[in-house]
Amino acid sequence: MRNNILLPTDFSDNAWSAAVYTLKLFADTLAMVNYKHSFIEAIIIEPVIKKIGFHPMVPFLVIPE
Repeated sequence: MRNNILLPTDFSDNAWSAAVYTLKLFADTLAMVNYKHSFIEAIIIEPVIKKIGFHPMVPFLVIPE
């Protein structure tokens, strides 16, 4: 029997780190919170949820803020 694990982790740097982290944990599901970025953040920061959402490796749950 598997235990449910909730690990708060910051994947704001890039989507690839989130995918690798999920595969290393043998995770069954990936859940992320989606929040609105400011104008400057939207220009500078990579849209992680959008990139993962197009090609998820595991079931992907997006929770709106």
